[in-house]
Amino acid sequence: MLLTLRVDQKKHLLFLAEQTPQVLQDFCKLALDYLQKGPNFKHYSAAGQKLEVEPDVIKNTVEALVNLIIESCKYKLSDEDFRDSIVALGFTDEKETLLKKLYEVKKLEVSDALTNIGIKLPQYQNMEWRFDVQIASRSLLSQVTPLITLDFMLKNTETPDEIEHVLLQTDPTNLLHLAHELEMAMQEGRSQHIRRINHGKRSEGMCICPQDMEMAKELISKNFNNSHTVSNEYSTTVTVATIISETLITIGPQAARQWMRYNNQTVVDKVPPEMIHLIDSHWYQYPPMDPLWHKILGLVMIVIGILGWCGNGVVVYVFLMTPSLRTPSNLLVVNLAFSDFLMMIIMSPPMVVNCYYETWVLGPLMCDIYAMVGSLCGGASIWTMTAISLDRYNVIVKGMSGTPLTIKRALLQILLIWSFALVWTILPMVGWNRYVPEGNMTSCGTDYLNKSWVSRSYILVYSIFVYYTPLFTIIYSYYFIVSTVAAHERGMREQAKKMNVASLRSGDNQAASAEAKLAKVALTTISLWFMAWTPYLVINYMGIFNGQISPLFTIWGSLFAKTNATYNPIVYGISHPKYRAALKEKIPFLVCGSTNESAAASTTAAAANADTASTGTADGKA
Repeated sequence: MLLTLRVDQKKHLLFLAEQTPQVLQDFCKLALDYLQKGPNFKHYSAAGQKLEVEPDVIKNTVEALVNLIIESCKYKLSDEDFRDSIVALGFTDEKETLLKKLYEVKKLEVSDALTNIGIKLPQYQNMEWRFDVQIASRSLLSQVTPLITLDFMLKNTETPDEIEHVLLQTDPTNLLHLAHELEMAMQEGRSQHIRRINHGKRSEGMCICPQDMEMAKELISKNFNNSHTVSNEYSTTVTVATIISETLITIGPQAARQWMRYNNQTVVDKVPPEMIHLIDSHWYQYPPMDPLWHKILGLVMIVIGILGWCGNGVVVYVFLMTPSLRTPSNLLVVNLAFSDFLMMIIMSPPMVVNCYYETWVLGPLMCDIYAMVGSLCGGASIWTMTAISLDRYNVIVKGMSGTPLTIKRALLQILLIWSFALVWTILPMVGWNRYVPEGNMTSCGTDYLNKSWVSRSYILVYSIFVYYTPLFTIIYSYYFIVSTVAAHERGMREQAKKMNVASLRSGDNQAASAEAKLAKVALTTISLWFMAWTPYLVINYMGIFNGQISPLFTIWGSLFAKTNATYNPIVYGISHPKYRAALKEKIPFLVCGSTNESAAASTTAAAANADTASTGTADGKA
């Protein structure tokens, strides 16, 4: 092995190679004096005058000669390698003999000095390993999680009797990656470029030793067929270890990495770095979801989005373009459809994109916007439904004694509803809770996993004002609505008996009143809303009260809540009499089922009577 010196050092040694053997012997004495006592500028000045050169030339030549000896000792050159290196620099055989004597005289002394300086690093002595397999756990009943524990035994140069143990626990995938990196490092270490760096251009540092790396590679990549210690919570088996062993050895790193893809991965692994600070540690215990689930979720979200856009858009269009439907009560219906339309138009595309990439890729700002829209539109929807139920209570239960709903009052209610929902939407942005990715990291919502009571209190108070209060208000309203309608129907039947007629209605005996029909429509819509949002409320409560929630369960709960936006147009398309008649006129191909003109006319007239009664009373008292 030849030494590779710097260009300036070669230049100074070439000056020395041009001198006579006697002069070279004098320079060897100066080098010995340099090694023992350091530089002596008086001797350099005298030698410069004798050779008729500057003292700096003598100084640089002596330092180059000293560096030659030190580098040769550092790399422990044999006599043959040292001779080849000297001859390559242009020295004759006689001069090579003088330098070889200098090297032999100072070889042990310089080597001992090099050993005592620099960083004292532990030296490798031995390694032991163990193979562990966890067959199952309480949370994951059918998952194999193999682990390899390595015990590196290192010997300290200062205290050789003491052995330091360094433990490393990893999985087969990372172990294969480690072996691959070592192999790449060995290949790089054999290149001429690295040899030049190690031999000539690095004054300090460690030498890459291919032999030691080959030994480490062999130790790390040993066949797992030797002996396995397999431990698990429920049973001990060698079969699993054998399968994993054969897989790792026979099918290669790439296939083994695919087969073991979940072992050391979590659902958080694909999250961008700028989102990591928002991820709760709870999600790190779950492996990535199967890509098939992401495809299913994305497909379902596309279907929900299309139904939400088209259905609610049609509802808004029909109600606004039909003069007979422009009543104060129907303004609340339009507001409900607009809220659902806004939710789907903003929330559906981001989730589809994230399902494609299998994580949230739109950044923290879009995460906040996404969650804010969900909170805003969800709150507006439930309080709009509450206003609809109170309006039905006012018309059906109180009747003429109730305060009528006017256009101005309806618009004021809508303004208050959106303002109230907006307040609860903004609060997490100013420190009371926050918006974070959840589940499989394709959706964002409130942070229900934060254990601080400041964060928990938001969920609890929010649920009181945006879930329980509307729920009990609606239950109260519809309890009296149903009671009033039942009492009215009972009275109508008794009156019909006294008059010896089958029914007092001009239409079909089985037809319900317009008030009862509208009440059923509103009750169905609200019931579906609570069916959609209750699972998500349960998920939030399980989060703040330390319940076990998996990414799959969480994301389906979130997705199920979004399906609420598709219910309302379907319910109105089937049950609302005046809406069906207007829809048949505006967009006839969207009407479901047969529409009998006489039945539609009678039903429309009945509904019109109910609505005109409400608006007529409003006009009379306004």
